[in-house]
Amino acid sequence: MRMGIILDKIIHNGPIVSIFIQNSTVTLTVNGIEEVEQEFEAILQRLRQFEVIRELVFECDDPLRQLADSITNDIIDSLQNEGSRISAARFVYRCSTKNAVLFMYLLKKFNPEVLKSLKVEKEKFPGVFICHLQDLEHWKNLEDLEIVPVVPANEDYFLAMDDFKVTLSSASNYEITSLKEKFHNKQLRRDVFLRFDICTIRSSNVDNLVIENVLMDIKQNGIRMITCTTLVPENLAVFRFEPNRIQGKYFPRNVVEDADDLSIFFDYILFFVNLLSDGCICLILIV
Repeated sequence: MRMGIILDKIIHNGPIVSIFIQNSTVTLTVNGIEEVEQEFEAILQRLRQFEVIRELVFECDDPLRQLADSITNDIIDSLQNEGSRISAARFVYRCSTKNAVLFMYLLKKFNPEVLKSLKVEKEKFPGVFICHLQDLEHWKNLEDLEIVPVVPANEDYFLAMDDFKVTLSSASNYEITSLKEKFHNKQLRRDVFLRFDICTIRSSNVDNLVIENVLMDIKQNGIRMITCTTLVPENLAVFRFEPNRIQGKYFPRNVVEDADDLSIFFDYILFFVNLLSDGCICLILIV
């Protein structure tokens, strides 16, 4: 069986911007050219010069401690004083603040019609934080999401997205079967196949899952894989269940049915997808 070939890769136009905070000094880097500013308002004014930013990265110097409240408050004041919105297709946030307040203010500053991809590292979310996020238009319009820290929420908060990767504390058998049912009934919003990747801190008993109406059910080496139909007859949903990981992906029906070894096929495709740079829209050709 011949496997995945990348046919095309379309990258968002615009620069890559990185904002780095160290000892109250903010460094703005645009495509390798650095500018150091003391006032965050000057940073926001600089960002207004770009029609669309391909990726904006916001990070702090020390991943092991929270950003000082004084710096956080200064940045929030600047955000509130600046009326315009940031037009960026992807936002990468690598910082930690008290109650994740800075992340919320920054996210609201983006243009929700432009922002499509979000990655969060280092931040620790309060228990009700995701509940507030899901009410934002920025959250509702996201297509791709990756949150590295443990998220105090269930899969319902993410299923509207085409591609999400999160870590949850646990997933019960009911939640897993519910996730499978909701995912395979999703409708494609754009010309890319849906997928998700959920890791769990506590293990699940995937061998005892009772899942109905599946086309194929394979168990091997503690891994269980199933396929089922989708709303689009030409596609199938493929699920991979491990004790601490749940993955799902849409594939063309003919590719799944022709696969010699489904587990190798699934890993191979995910490997190629993960190799693609973040913030890109890609078409995969299977031959």
